[in-house]
Amino acid sequence: MVSEPENRIWPWLLAAGLLVAAALRAAGLGTELWMDELLSLRSVQALSSPLQVFTEVHSDNNHYLNSLWMWTVGSGAPGWLLRLPPLLFGVALVGLAYRIERSGGRLPAIVAAALVCVSYPLIHYSSEARGYGYVLPCALLAYGLFRSWASGADPRTGVLYAVVSALAFLAQLGFATVFAAFLLWSCLLVLGSGEKMRALRAHLAVQALPAVTLGVLWAIDLRHMTPAGGFARLSPVQSLAGALGLVVGVAPGVPAAVVAIAACVAILLGARASYRDSREETLFLALAIVLSLATGALPGYGYPRYYLTAFLFSLLLLGRAAAAGLATPRWRVPAAILLLLLGAFNLLQTARFVSIGRGKYSEAVADMIAATAVRPVTVTGSHDLGTVLELGYYGPSADGVSAFAYYCHEASTLGCVRSRPSLARGETPPRFYILASLEDRFDPPALLGVPDLGEYEKVRAYPKYGLSGVYWVVYRHSKVSGATASP
Repeated sequence: MVSEPENRIWPWLLAAGLLVAAALRAAGLGTELWMDELLSLRSVQALSSPLQVFTEVHSDNNHYLNSLWMWTVGSGAPGWLLRLPPLLFGVALVGLAYRIERSGGRLPAIVAAALVCVSYPLIHYSSEARGYGYVLPCALLAYGLFRSWASGADPRTGVLYAVVSALAFLAQLGFATVFAAFLLWSCLLVLGSGEKMRALRAHLAVQALPAVTLGVLWAIDLRHMTPAGGFARLSPVQSLAGALGLVVGVAPGVPAAVVAIAACVAILLGARASYRDSREETLFLALAIVLSLATGALPGYGYPRYYLTAFLFSLLLLGRAAAAGLATPRWRVPAAILLLLLGAFNLLQTARFVSIGRGKYSEAVADMIAATAVRPVTVTGSHDLGTVLELGYYGPSADGVSAFAYYCHEASTLGCVRSRPSLARGETPPRFYILASLEDRFDPPALLGVPDLGEYEKVRAYPKYGLSGVYWVVYRHSKVSGATASP
């Protein structure tokens, strides 16, 4: 525990941090809705009751609390309203970090709140209509409640922990790695208890509700779940290195090995500082981080969003290490410099994200429509899911008929016109081709040869930045004629 004298400046620092957190997160609300958000929105449009969120969708893109909110506000709601709950929860996360770390002193609490406030991954997903913005405050609050209950401070916190953990599963199933760490914490406490049977019954009681919630979800939904689609992902090693880089706020481009080693050292220093106060609690944090990062080796995983709980708990450990350094005269200056650098790295990434956004789909749509007067505008692309949803959402329509006709690669339920290979001999191929990528740094070729369709010429790139969004490069068929609309 780090001690320091009382000072009236602390409440003002916390209030300022909450205002900064709100401003940083609100800045991302204006970015355009992207593939995963639009897929979530599409999945609830045909539902007639909220119960069908659990019984009818059966997609790994279905995050229950987020889907319930979308169903409640309706498919015609503006993007900022769809993203409002994650924004509010993202700001609350900063206050929660302060409150939970307050037991170690005001300095660790302020440092933890500051790190959560400026963390680019946490900022990014606080302005996205997905379940990740819901699960983070649930996971952090469950941690604080379980710690309070285990210490015997207030028996009622055990009930609250059970309820919050059940809600966390409804927020996003990535909480499973955190729940496994809670089970380890319970096991360690039972084994260390003088009355093991009594302790076992108490721990089984508080863990029952989240376990039953997961079991019910498995019975009515998870066992029927199918992947919604996705892009090719990084290798597990690349994914892990990138995740560790995001923990310390380093943007892509820095050598992965250097970043990974620096992040690991920082997290281990935090674990050492924490271990002196509570062995079981530190092992919980370590396992929650390791299990979250380990999901990168699973098929279909490896995207940064699956590591968010690891980011969050790593920031708590980093905050404890930094606070210990700030409280030690010989380490005060290096610790302050490292914190400033970490904050600067994260804020630079946030600034780029706000400036570039999650994609420029409406602009691309407008440009393709302006380039030809032929309707519908025929389009195909390298990734059906990463294209057709945005065309349907941002493309204007008349009498319910979209201005675009998208030719899928294969049979799809997304509303495509037909499968591309079914083009008849001599039939005119799609006028535009959209090359889609999740990468921020993208060097598309000037000419693109598409099997069975011919050659397409690059028209313009529409970039995106950060942890979500799709980078579009629009190509025009070199031989397909079409009347050009007047400016």
